[in-house]
Formats: sequence, C-alpha cells, structure tokens
Amino acid sequence: MTAAIGGPARRKVVLLLALVLGLQSADTATVGAAGAELERGLGIGNAELGVLASVTVLMGALGSIPAGLLVDRVRRTALLPAAIVVWSVAMLVSAAAVSFVMLLLVRLALGGVIAVASPSVASLTGDYFPARERARIFGFILAGELVGGALGFLLSGEVAVVLSWRGSFALLALPGFALAWAIWRHLPEPVRGGRSRLEAGAREIRRRRRGPIHRAARAAKSRRPGRRAGPKRRSSARRSPPARS
Repeated sequence: MTAAIGGPARRKVVLLLALVLGLQSADTATVGAAGAELERGLGIGNAELGVLASVTVLMGALGSIPAGLLVDRVRRTALLPAAIVVWSVAMLVSAAAVSFVMLLLVRLALGGVIAVASPSVASLTGDYFPARERARIFGFILAGELVGGALGFLLSGEVAVVLSWRGSFALLALPGFALAWAIWRHLPEPVRGGRSRLEAGAREIRRRRRGPIHRAARAAKSRRPGRRAGPKRRSSARRSPPARS
C-alpha cells in the first residue's frame, strides 16, 4: 500500500484522513446497528429510530456549506481535531441520554460537527497531492469511509447485544479522542495553493516555518506610513582626483 500511495509521508496523510471519514461513517451506522436495543431502552418505535438515523445526515448536509466557508478561512489541522473532540464528547453524552428528546438533540449537534469533516478532508487532499494523482489518492481515503461504516455496523451491533446501546456510543468516543490527538500532532497545516504538495517517495511531512499570521503581520508592518525610505540623494561633494606620483 505504501508503494501504491507513494511513500511513508503520503501514507500517513491518507491514513489520518481516511480515519476521519471512517469515524464519521461508523457513527451513522451505529444507530442502525443498535436499533433494536434503542427501541427497548428508550421505548421508541421505528419512526423515532428513523429520525435518529437520518437527522444527523440532514444536519450535516445543511451545515456543509457554512462549514466549507469556514474551512477556507481557518487552520484546517486545528479545526478538524477540535471538531473530532466535540464529536467524541457528544458521543459520550449520547451514551448517557435518558430520553428520546435528549438523544435527538445530541444527534442534531453531531450533524453540525460532522459537516466540518468532508470539506476539511477534501481541502487538505488538494493541498497535499498534485492534480494528476488526486483522484487516485482520494479513492484510498474514501475506502476508509466504507471500511469505517462496515466496522461500525458490525462492532456496534455486537456491543449493543453484549452490553447495551450505551456501550456502542461510548465505544466510538474513545478512538475519536486518539484520532484528534494524532492529527494535531502529526499532520501539519499545508500552505494553500499546492506549495506543500508531497512528492512521491517523501519520508516526512515538512512543517512550514512561517504561518499566514506571521506573514500578514510582517506585510502590515512594512506598509506603515513613514517606514518607507525615500530615494537616496547623490552626494554633491566631488571626489578629489588621485594624487600623481
């Protein structure tokens, strides 16, 4: 897989971004996998279960446009871990829900958080990989989404039977915290526009030394009035001719 992607640095980026989409997909599958236990635990029917399964996706769709605008303006490798931490906390709150209304409100909030994932992953993929390879690399990342959905459905269903539906939600929160730390620690923010693209065979992801805030402050300082020096004047004094021997 490393050879197909193009080196260990690329593999790290693909793995982290694939895990983000995989975690998102596993969350969607959890409600369906633990559906029978949810119906018994909260005293709800198929209609309420369908609402719980679809409301997160609908909120994610509505929030994807403002989330995309936000991703274009902030540091993505800080926004993405923050969203995953909030998502993990919301999963723990879901595990502690005592009523259908409480769980529904938490699922609504989860939809807004999930909306950040896809624009962030797409934006980072575009800046890390050149256009000629972007579709192939994105295929590897999307494979993580499909695998995450399958594993989430399988594991959540088993945990719901052995423990309860609360255990299924709590189970997903733990890898969420670990993934947020891994992205914060190992995925530096690339320069927008493709100047930080990882060439095939790269062994490490280089961190940029100067961020956009530093460059903006430096540019503003250079534009202050009175900072620009005027043209140099030529000295009116004539040089004395060299002495003749």
